[in-house]
Amino acid sequence: MPHLPLASFRPPFWGLRHSRGLPRFHSVSTQSEPHGSPISRRNREAKQKRLREKQATLEAEIAGESKSPAESIKAWRPKELVLYEIPTKPGEKKDVSGPLPPAYSPRYVEAAWYPWWVREGFFKPEYQARLPQATGETFSMCIPPPNVTGSLHIGHALTVAIQDALVRWHRMRGDQVLWVPGSDHAGIATQAVVEKQLWKERGVRRHELSREAFLREVWQWKEAKGGEICEQLRALGASLDWDRVFYHGCWLLSGCD
Repeated sequence: MPHLPLASFRPPFWGLRHSRGLPRFHSVSTQSEPHGSPISRRNREAKQKRLREKQATLEAEIAGESKSPAESIKAWRPKELVLYEIPTKPGEKKDVSGPLPPAYSPRYVEAAWYPWWVREGFFKPEYQARLPQATGETFSMCIPPPNVTGSLHIGHALTVAIQDALVRWHRMRGDQVLWVPGSDHAGIATQAVVEKQLWKERGVRRHELSREAFLREVWQWKEAKGGEICEQLRALGASLDWDRVFYHGCWLLSGCD
């Protein structure tokens, strides 16, 4: 009879238990306990607890919906509007000696600063050239000219904010910076807007006016909307050089005679 290793005689599912230093065999049962293992009981209890919490949350939501709107809606009160009321002439530096409002107030914080920045020439490239930390490098950029078809929207505000951060960083670095503001005539788009306005307000069509008369209407629209766009850019705090404003309808820029 060939010799076989002792491991081949070890029954499966049998283990060894040491008693007094000597190994003893004991059987390992593969059947579950009558009431389940402690781990399975804990999992079952945790699952039942989650179900009870979910049911309680659902019942609370249903009970809340049954309340009257007056009970469920919290009372809303407008925030107190704090204004900067210290007499300050346009272009003079803001008086910051007084106490600040208890909560942030944009109207109070932004008041009087922008006209002073413009008067001091902070946005001109010549200003940075005189600073002791001037690098001698230049950075220039034109604002993507918004169309005079209407007012600025949130997309313009995003673009202006990113460009403003860029040019202000170059100024702090000591570069000679020029950021040029402007607007675009938008061509046919502006013509269509003016035509709609004429029909809505006066009941007049473009063909009922002469070429000169219609162009006057377009220029009046441009002056009104172009000025509004510039005021919106100033309200955003854009550090533009306002002595170099351009308009794409100008013959000097378009190359037309």
